[in-house]
Amino acid sequence: MHGGAASAAAAKAAKPHIYAGALNPEEATAWRDVPINNLEEAIRFQWIVVKRAAAAWLQAEQAPDDLSIGFDLAEVKRTSEGAGAKAEKAGAAKERQQITLRRPDFRSVYDAAVARLAHLMQLQAKLQGEDPGDPADKARQIKVALDKIEDLSGPAGALDPA
Repeated sequence: MHGGAASAAAAKAAKPHIYAGALNPEEATAWRDVPINNLEEAIRFQWIVVKRAAAAWLQAEQAPDDLSIGFDLAEVKRTSEGAGAKAEKAGAAKERQQITLRRPDFRSVYDAAVARLAHLMQLQAKLQGEDPGDPADKARQIKVALDKIEDLSGPAGALDPA
């Protein structure tokens, strides 16, 4: 290709293709600067995710009735009571609102985070030429290590990878 066709092809190749609709303007601008092929950063980030999941799970278990901890807005229902459309226009209809809050299944969130961490660590071992072993075994090893850390340091510092 040459001339205008080449520059049009280059412009098309620079676009994020199927992800373009999912990116906000700031993300689209940063698309080309996003670091890739950095497994160590992904593992560090996943440690943070595991730590946050464990903290949220612990906090929810310590205060199961506290609605300010760990609940997500799940549903809002609005209903009007009154004499129909005329009453609504006149402002005479009563509006009721029902809000439903739900707590996520923190155990599942934690388990998924640990499994992802085990997978990333398995990839790292494989790339370094080590025998990565079974991912389920790796996840169990991580959970055992985290439990031992928690036994030694208590829940607050339970998952600090350093």
